Amino acid sequence: MREIKFRAWDIVWGKMRYNKDLWDIPYNEIFIHTPDQRALNLMQYIGIKDEDAKDIYEGDVVERVDRTPIAHMYGKIVIGIVGFDNGSFVLNTDEGAYSMDNNKLSNTCSYRVIGNIYENPELIG
Repeated sequence: MREIKFRAWDIVWGKMRYNKDLWDIPYNEIFIHTPDQRALNLMQYIGIKDEDAKDIYEGDVVERVDRTPIAHMYGKIVIGIVGFDNGSFVLNTDEGAYSMDNNKLSNTCSYRVIGNIYENPELIG
């Protein structure tokens, strides 16, 4: 069964909120002035952990190491941002989008979370 979790970047307080901390926020504090001005940017856990057993969420900046046996690709490292596109989670890089489908992960690549778009904006230059 797929584990469904969320986190949110709290725009007002400038911090990441997880699990119970996230759900304890009163509804009237979720919006600053209008429903179009959210105080929280919600991100979903994608169902995959990185090589250090850290949960990967949308908005994470991730390093991907290719482990395919093709000689010119083996060991290739790309860095991208986790997003959601056309019904699946993807790693968006300068080269394009890589699928992050858990069923295809096996030994073809590994991931390592190196930050996120809110707390580490310097990583997405």
